[in-house]
Amino acid sequence: MASPKIKFKRSAVAGKRPTLSNLELGEIALNTFDGKLFSIQDTGGVGIATTVYTINPWNEDIGGDTIRYTGDVTVTGIVSATSFSGDGSNLTNVGMDTSNVSANTVQAGIITATSEFYPPTLTTAQRDAISFNNGAMIFNTDEQKVQVYIINSWKTLAFELDPYTVVGL
Repeated sequence: MASPKIKFKRSAVAGKRPTLSNLELGEIALNTFDGKLFSIQDTGGVGIATTVYTINPWNEDIGGDTIRYTGDVTVTGIVSATSFSGDGSNLTNVGMDTSNVSANTVQAGIITATSEFYPPTLTTAQRDAISFNNGAMIFNTDEQKVQVYIINSWKTLAFELDPYTVVGL
């Protein structure tokens, strides 16, 4: 490795972070156990004033493809994802791009579309292997019918056979 080597103030103790008295403005500290970098942010007396902050507050799984962040996350701009894990109950101000919504697309929340709406398609066995909340809707491919989960059981939606006959739930 080429000289000179640059060394930061550092610690190998889990969870240890520097204080204002440990760092000068423009200095960086490294916790080699946690893989965290720290610096001082001088806000010029605005807000909470000068403080030590973590440059990289996330955790990456070693050898994996996961990044975890504990705490509140605020994003300004566009966030794109190919999948979402969780119930979404704490998400706010979320808009959904429905330009690529197609048959068999399962999305949490409300979907508005300018053409057909396709509920998730499942066989009876697939449907019965999943837990649903009241109000869930599917197209049962075994029965070729739209079904809704109401009062903890599956009901088939009414449909019209001819102008004079209506079959209900």
